Amino acid sequence: MRSVIESIKEKLNTSSLVKYSEEIRIVDFVFEIVDSACVTKEILRELLVSFPSRDDVEITVVNEADEGIQISKNNDLDSFDWEIFNGEPVTMTWHVDKNISDQNVVSIYCYDKFCEAVTTKELLDIMLIFSQLLTDREFLYFEVQDSDIHFATKSISFIGREDHDTIINGGRLERLKMVRDNANFRNGYLYSLVPGDFSFQISGMRNKLSDCFAKLETLLAVCYIANDAEIVDAEKIEIKISGQRNVSMEIKIQELISNREIVKIYNWIYEGGNSTDKAIIARNIISLHCRYSNIINLDEKTFSSIQSNFNLYQKDNVDRYLDLKNQVGKSVTEIIEKSSELAFSIPHGMKNNILAVFSFLFTVILANIVSDAPLDNIFTRDITVIFEIIIFFSVLFLIFSVYETNYKIKQMQMGFDKLKNNYKDVFDEEELKELIGEDSFKNEIITKIKKQRNWAIVAWIILLVILLLVVEIISTDSTADWIVTLFVRLKELKK
Repeated sequence: MRSVIESIKEKLNTSSLVKYSEEIRIVDFVFEIVDSACVTKEILRELLVSFPSRDDVEITVVNEADEGIQISKNNDLDSFDWEIFNGEPVTMTWHVDKNISDQNVVSIYCYDKFCEAVTTKELLDIMLIFSQLLTDREFLYFEVQDSDIHFATKSISFIGREDHDTIINGGRLERLKMVRDNANFRNGYLYSLVPGDFSFQISGMRNKLSDCFAKLETLLAVCYIANDAEIVDAEKIEIKISGQRNVSMEIKIQELISNREIVKIYNWIYEGGNSTDKAIIARNIISLHCRYSNIINLDEKTFSSIQSNFNLYQKDNVDRYLDLKNQVGKSVTEIIEKSSELAFSIPHGMKNNILAVFSFLFTVILANIVSDAPLDNIFTRDITVIFEIIIFFSVLFLIFSVYETNYKIKQMQMGFDKLKNNYKDVFDEEELKELIGEDSFKNEIITKIKKQRNWAIVAWIILLVILLLVVEIISTDSTADWIVTLFVRLKELKK
């Protein structure tokens, strides 16, 4: 496609373009003309007419002595004395003010320079510029003079000069009113935009604005998802989300990244159905998912949770939802009660074992008291062996109690996992964590049980050792003495 700039080069018979800059509404470029005699009024008149009629063009021609003339579309070229240059070198500066036509069309003369000018600006500056362009407009066409391209968002289209059949559906201003009714974006009247303004519906390899527009789309989606959002300064945005939890956070604009999941959530809220109800449910789920992370880092699980919760809401199952939450709460309470009992299982077994030992001891002493020789030779060989057997079975009972406790701890953990699996289709992952308190359970209750188990084991072992030593010491015929005697005899036999 032949651009206006290329036509100027050809008509002026020069390739000496020494400067070119293009902003969204302004173009400036400079040619150096070696022989001004080659430039005639007819050529200038033809070049001025080649610009779109909506744009204002001004040409300043200056010679080396700083003598010159200014020409615009509305001037009568015959009134200028072109002969003053007398064929000497001149500098020709072109200035174009790009206006928006009644059909909402604005020019782009050099697509690459235009994209460069946009993408090198700060995001808030870009938002402000496009807000001014789109104020009170449903759509905007950028007519590209030097490239045959076709890119389009929901309200902005980049088209070639020959491609005027592009139609953008309306509804932008209605959407703007809807998002303002559902979210308090404090800068909303300064940045009169919606995410769809930057959402490319038609794109391609030559689209140099996709990354920049994607960030703007994400930024605006966040502002309209949140209950309250404010661009505090050029560096950060503060947002508040009120749901099952109240969340406040800052988003650093320089670190902003594109997030399609946030955009999906925004589109889901405002495209069809009751946007107020959808917004409430979305904020409830997001408030849970943003407990430990920034909203910019939301993943696809969040959107899936929002949809599943909304489906439940749509089916008029709010009462069932609350009943299920109560059931989960009761199940958690039952597991915690069992864990409390489990924490005392080994100490309880140790207590019963101690009672059994001392009951036997009391019986032996009582029997000796009523005998002919009270308290003489109570701990005979037979009594000592019986005590040793009791201590041996106490050790076995301790081992069994530890095994049983460890098994019940695992069963308790499996109970929580089963509880999660049973309700994972009803509640999202974050909500289940809130209901079940899984982290608290693992970090506190199980730790407490294991700690009490370990102390009980140590206390039980110490008690058994002390009891064994006492029995061996006070026994008239202890096993220890018998073992020593056995070793002595074995040594004598070896001799």
